[in-house]
This record gives sequence, structure tokens and C-alpha cells, in this order.
Amino acid sequence: MKTNRVLLIASLILAVLLLATAGLASARPVVAPATDPWQALTPPAGGRIHALAASPHFENDHILVAGADSAVSRSADGGLTWTELGPGPYGTITNTRQIVLVPQYPADPTIFLWTYSYGPNVGGGLMLRSTDDGASWQIIGEPRHIGNITISPQFATDHTLFATAVTDGGGILVRSTDSGNTWQVVHEFGDSL
Repeated sequence: MKTNRVLLIASLILAVLLLATAGLASARPVVAPATDPWQALTPPAGGRIHALAASPHFENDHILVAGADSAVSRSADGGLTWTELGPGPYGTITNTRQIVLVPQYPADPTIFLWTYSYGPNVGGGLMLRSTDDGASWQIIGEPRHIGNITISPQFATDHTLFATAVTDGGGILVRSTDSGNTWQVVHEFGDSL
């Protein structure tokens, strides 16, 4: 009889503890499972994407510009849909390797890009500029094997660009202070570039 009472009391204590634990568990907020922050988007036309630029105001305007094997395209909805941009001087722009939007984009619709193996420069490179959001393009430089284009944060007032390029003797750093119309060599590098 004493054993039955001990078992009954122990069972009641265990039941109370289980109910209390269940009550605490249900009082905790339910945390949703983590979702993948990456979302697959519809790719633009033109094959593999080699260059991608987001508008400096992407949070508000959702504009992306992408360069692929055989097209340059623009998205105004964060990459859900794409519109192919205008042709360059030699037709469809191919093999884009870098796209740079000016800091004031899209209020200033200027886009710079460099393309590898486009038009007559197979195996070389061209820098192109559009001042009308990609509707038309002008050649602004022909240094071979361009490595990078960088725009001054004050481009609206100083119109300054920098670019690096590989040359037969190593490489060069060039600067333009007129939006890419003319270029000056800032520094020549030996084989260390």
C-alpha cells in the first residue's frame, strides 16, 4: 500500500513536470525554418553571363544590366524579366566582360562596358559608352585586354574614368577626364601587372 502511494505521488509529480514542460514549449515563439536567400531568376538572352551591374539605387529602382556571350540586357524588376539593349557599332555586342553604371544612374543614363573579342577586335578589347541607357553605343577606347574600368564617385562633375590594360610590355593605367573621349597614360607597369 505504501509502495502504491509512492508510485502514485511519483506519477503525479512526473505528470505535473511533463505538463509544465509542454506548457513552456508551447509558450516559446515558433521560429520559421530558414529560407534560402538566393533565388533563381530568368537569365537574359545571349548565353552565359560574364558581367553584371546593379544600379546604385537598386533598392528603389531594381535595375540590373547584364552582359552575356551575345547580348547586353537590362532588367527593371530585379532580374525577373530582361530587355535586350541596342546594338553597338558592329552589331550585337558580344563577350561583355565588365559593365559600370555611373554613380548618378539612372538619372544620368550613362553606361560603360568593355567587351572582349567584339567586331574586328577578335582577341582584343573595346570600351564602349552609352549615354542613352543602352539604346546606342560609341567606341571610347581600344586598349587591348582591359582589366578593369573604375568611375570617379564625382563623375557628374569631374567626368573621370580609370582603366587598366595589358600591353606587350606589361600593362598601363589610363585616365580620362572627359567621359572617355580621350585617354592619358597615368602609369606603365612592367611584367608585374
